[in-house]
Amino acid sequence: MFHHYTHQTGCEEASTFWGACGAIKREVFLEIGGFDEAYRYPSIEDIELGYRLKRSGHQIRLCKEVQVKHLKCWKPVSLLKAEFFYRALPWTELLWRDRQFVNDLNLKTSSRVSLVLTYGLLAALVSSGWWAPALIFAGILSLSLLLLNFPVYQFFQRKRGLWFAVQTIPWHWLYFLYSGLAFATGTIRYHVRQYRIAKTRFSQV
Repeated sequence: MFHHYTHQTGCEEASTFWGACGAIKREVFLEIGGFDEAYRYPSIEDIELGYRLKRSGHQIRLCKEVQVKHLKCWKPVSLLKAEFFYRALPWTELLWRDRQFVNDLNLKTSSRVSLVLTYGLLAALVSSGWWAPALIFAGILSLSLLLLNFPVYQFFQRKRGLWFAVQTIPWHWLYFLYSGLAFATGTIRYHVRQYRIAKTRFSQV
């Protein structure tokens, strides 16, 4: 449902491609070299394809009236494994490679601010163990997160009811936490790899 909400509120002039339900002209697909087969597992090859499409001057349209349903049975472990290792980590490295930090889909400004607030909340809760006033900051940050993401929770409430919406909040905040961790890890991996490449080239000169 969160995936559905993200796409329904995204820009129709899309910033990338979605392989689960996407169509592309055969000649264009072949022209830009198809999917990058360097990814060992089904990962973000559709996103990477979308970035190359945009870089080549092609347009991608998000057709919100076309909807599909994923027949997947997600469990906490399988969800976190796929989200962290197969999506967030490689996507972070791709973002740095192509510098595609657009205000759309999962990369909206509200999501970036929420990520910072979530880590601030975590720090405040940990600090409250020896500094009680930190709970005040934790309360302020929690309220800020709720207000900033109110449209998401309102969507869940309309679809499944109030109790369901309330239950999604900790999972949503967990999403920001592991996304932030993946972004930090992916950023370090990317720049370390770039440093090693530059060092190798320099030694060959």
